[in-house]
Amino acid sequence: GLWMAVLAGVDVLQHPETVGGARLPAELVDTLQARGTICALMPAVVTGAEWARFQRHLELGGRMWPAEKPPAMMEAEADSLRRSGIDPRTRPRSASVTRFQNQRLNAESLIRDGCLVAVASDEVVALPGAKSRRAFGEQFLDGVEGLVELGMTPGDALVSATRNAAAAAGQLNEIGTIAPGKRADLVILEADPLADIGNIRRVATVIHGGRVFAGGRRTGKP
Repeated sequence: GLWMAVLAGVDVLQHPETVGGARLPAELVDTLQARGTICALMPAVVTGAEWARFQRHLELGGRMWPAEKPPAMMEAEADSLRRSGIDPRTRPRSASVTRFQNQRLNAESLIRDGCLVAVASDEVVALPGAKSRRAFGEQFLDGVEGLVELGMTPGDALVSATRNAAAAAGQLNEIGTIAPGKRADLVILEADPLADIGNIRRVATVIHGGRVFAGGRRTGKP
């Protein structure tokens, strides 16, 4: 299905790194790069804290992903196995683990081959009363940082989050780059994101539609 979409000439592929948990063939990755197809990735899922949790789960002998049991229960089982002389990491694992690992490897391949990448976070905000809640936009920021973890330079990660994202949404004529005639939507940071991509979180000022905001309040006119 992915090959058919590419050969049909689609402009954007949503989450091509997932592809049913299989590895992307090198020929397909090369074709995506040559055609300039935008690959809208979901890097926050396979980087940062999420990837650390996955690695820890494997250390405890986890056999499925998402985890089949709560972390505390996994810790107790792993301790019991070690006391019995069994390394919990040797327990057989299901195909779900390989699928998740392949998702990260595919994202790395697309980045390494120079494919056009945009961030498609599938942003989720938990409902009121849920145990875990995220501020809207947090997963997108995790994703931009995740691109660097996957092998992208900070500069290219910023392009993926701005220019390429605008192109994927069909709005590059209005947003995505700083140019005469485009909408004045800007974020001014307190520190250089090229030196540390984590600086994208250090927002000093937001300009939306030419209006200046600081701390979420409008402070000036166009």
